[in-house]
Amino acid sequence: MAQLIFKCRYLKSGGGAARYAQYVATRDGVEKYLSYIDGRPQSHGLFSDSDEAISLNKVARELAAHEGAVYLPIISLRREDAARLGYDNAASWRNLLCSHAQTFAEQFKILPSDLRWYAAFHDEGHHPHAHMIVYSAGKEGYLTKRGIEGVKSALARDIFKQDLMQVYEQQTTHRDDLRQAAKELVGQHGNPVVENLLRQLAEQLREHKGRNVYAYLSPDAKATVNRVVDELAKDERIAALYDLWYEQREAVLSTYSSELPERISLSENDVFRAIKNAVVAEAVKLQLEQSNAAGTEQSQQSNAGALALGSFRLLGQLSRIIENKIDDGPGPVAVDGKLLAEVRAKKQDQGLKF
Repeated sequence: MAQLIFKCRYLKSGGGAARYAQYVATRDGVEKYLSYIDGRPQSHGLFSDSDEAISLNKVARELAAHEGAVYLPIISLRREDAARLGYDNAASWRNLLCSHAQTFAEQFKILPSDLRWYAAFHDEGHHPHAHMIVYSAGKEGYLTKRGIEGVKSALARDIFKQDLMQVYEQQTTHRDDLRQAAKELVGQHGNPVVENLLRQLAEQLREHKGRNVYAYLSPDAKATVNRVVDELAKDERIAALYDLWYEQREAVLSTYSSELPERISLSENDVFRAIKNAVVAEAVKLQLEQSNAAGTEQSQQSNAGALALGSFRLLGQLSRIIENKIDDGPGPVAVDGKLLAEVRAKKQDQGLKF
């Protein structure tokens, strides 16, 4: 069972969202705040990233007048996890959501300066949860399946960071053990299959007129590159590192998904596309070395040495590429630089630390 549940529907305009805001802010189970608006006490559970008192009526009017899409995420935890990790109160949820303003802007495709959100915490039964209302004050945003995954991943990494840290520490120890064994596994023997495939790819590239990168190759040449990667993936250490990368990825996914995606081969995984361009580069290098040695008595021996060296180099490069993808801890979610700059500026205007 997933530890974090994230659901999100949307309304095409703000009319229904206004009623929804009133409902989630005042229903039974909501943690309420007492504030004074225009000298009158108002008690409701709505909060946002502003330290100013929130007028529920004003929020409802703004939403009712909004003509674009309004997103209504619900973020839920199991009772035992909420109590254990400190997410059984509105203050913790507010801190969490405020810290992920850039995540919402990025994944909902809303400029940070236009991002508007409100939330309320409901301390209910077996699943304490937060209701959110997210929309853009400017150009309408949109949320894709990839965006939903981005939000869930960012929140889960933060909420379960202590749990994940233990997993990462174990995996880092395992990775270091594999690195220590690298010299023993790499260089013990050559890989004639990789060497033959590199020779084949070098010949295919002689007919290639475009850029020497994987994306521009012919289907036949791409197939040869993929076969090289598949053969490299059979190496004992590479296979162990790839398993380790998957274990780490699945540790995060399991915090918010009940079903883990089926594992795919290294050559099918776009995360590691860099190794494909490294294979192409080795084939280009082999071409050059073959041209320089052509016509000499040592040409055959030179070609054999170049092929073996290329095979070893690729094994080392692939090892480093996978190692670099294995985190030492729950790192930050990548955010577009322009969006991040706007987030910083907005927080500075509000006097908040970033």
